[in-house]
Amino acid sequence: MVTFIATGIITLPSYFTGEGAEEVAEQFKDASHDMIHEHEELAETALLLMIALAISSMIVLVVMWKSKASNHGMMKSFTLALAATAFGIMVAVGNSGGKVRRPELRGDVVKNSSENRAEHHDND
Repeated sequence: MVTFIATGIITLPSYFTGEGAEEVAEQFKDASHDMIHEHEELAETALLLMIALAISSMIVLVVMWKSKASNHGMMKSFTLALAATAFGIMVAVGNSGGKVRRPELRGDVVKNSSENRAEHHDND
């Protein structure tokens, strides 16, 4: 639970650096506005889920600490399901962010460096 709380906190600065990164990404010749927008939307969803996960984890820890009963299975199960969902969305965020900068992740054909050199020499 402590790891989930820490991860939720660490997500905040990562999210808030996104505006500056968006300005840079808009300068990439291969990056489309739609790709950047998709990444931004996924990041917003991930942020909300990570905050919910951190709060849920805090609640579980407090209840476990204050309560003598050891039956907190439902709360733990909910938190773990939330964690699985949040981390799945985080994977999607990373993938969509990678697509902004890496054309091979989009399925675009990428020439390897030897082909680029050969093409460059042909144009001379």
